[in-house]
Amino acid sequence: DVLEEKMGSDLYEYTEGFPNETCESQCRVAFAIFFLSLLGDMQSYLSQPPAGSGTPVLDIPKFITSRRNAGDIEGSPMFPLITAFSRTKLFEKFARDRVVEVLKKE
Repeated sequence: DVLEEKMGSDLYEYTEGFPNETCESQCRVAFAIFFLSLLGDMQSYLSQPPAGSGTPVLDIPKFITSRRNAGDIEGSPMFPLITAFSRTKLFEKFARDRVVEVLKKE
């Protein structure tokens, strides 16, 4: 095995492995805390669809505007991160999951 040749077969993580469940849970919590601190109120990134029916939808321009109002303007260190993040599938999934979570509580 090439990995064993380069790293050595005596490394525990390559021979016995490490349980990842605890680490994965901690990563989820860390990302949730990051998203909540970055995104805050769901009203800053969700809007009602036209005609007021249906579930809330992701509104990226509204999100960018709310972040600008919070001080993340063009030229600030956070602005490139905010704009890039707002275009990701991860952000879409996060918003969709929050809507599903709220709907389940009703």
